[in-house]
Amino acid sequence: MKKLSGEFLSNVHAALGKANASALSNEEIGDLLRRTLKGNDPYVELPTLQAGASTASRFATFDGQSLQRLNSMLPWSSFRAIGNGDILGTAWSQNKRNTAAPYPDPQVEGLHGRIDLTGMSVLELGCFEGHHSLSLAEHCSEVWGIDGRIENVIKTLVQVWMAGMEDRVKVNLVDLERGPLKQQLSSLGRDRPFDLVHHRGVLYHLSDPIANLIQCKDVCTKHLYLHTQIADHRQVDVELTHDGRRYAAHAYQEPLQRNSPFAGLTPVAHWLTQDSLTSVLMDIGFAKIEVIKLDEERNGWRVELIASR
Repeated sequence: MKKLSGEFLSNVHAALGKANASALSNEEIGDLLRRTLKGNDPYVELPTLQAGASTASRFATFDGQSLQRLNSMLPWSSFRAIGNGDILGTAWSQNKRNTAAPYPDPQVEGLHGRIDLTGMSVLELGCFEGHHSLSLAEHCSEVWGIDGRIENVIKTLVQVWMAGMEDRVKVNLVDLERGPLKQQLSSLGRDRPFDLVHHRGVLYHLSDPIANLIQCKDVCTKHLYLHTQIADHRQVDVELTHDGRRYAAHAYQEPLQRNSPFAGLTPVAHWLTQDSLTSVLMDIGFAKIEVIKLDEERNGWRVELIASR
């Protein structure tokens, strides 16, 4: 089945944002949209999904037209099956996020097999489009999902609403680069720490990963789950410092595509090496570190681990 790609929808929304921020004439708006629409095929071919049980409690009231409107209303970057062969969302492109996100998420289930998530309170950094949020809520008593992009907050809210999980999942706009995490959470009415910080796909997009890890320690009492890109020793070109200690890192130039969900929000991010990451975690009070997986992927090495206090 053919659907509009998330990349195309994101570009259209970015163009509309520019038009909304300026007093453009009809002709200027038309030129802006024409430039946006020109070029690549806006459609992606998605696999036909098997009809099955619904994973969205509110889907029963949806007609086909309402679902189509919802899927084109937001700049989705991924999709999941919600029953009867239908999907919520779309692929980012023909080659990226072009298969349905599994539910429940296998990484969350693997984490649950290592540390019992039952009844835990969880802070999820970078909720993206809510796939991990929903899976965490299957086990945890409370999930706080935060993201620095308002579109991701809205898409996660839609996922949570569609799944009928509003009582377990709260979603907020929090930019980790804007200020201390504990302070931002307090401004939202959350002063109690969490049992677990779920930190997947975010650390390597941050300008100061050490400060962020310290802030994570300040808001969790038990575990930090971390999945992040790390630097190979051959990539090391800078040293980050904290309390007189030095940590090897790589300065990565972010593409700064604000409308892309796969880029950071600052011009330069810093990737720690595995040794530096381990040292930082131990130096700030995470006494036990369990490496779940270490893989070399298309963009380099990634590590998945659990750090416990």
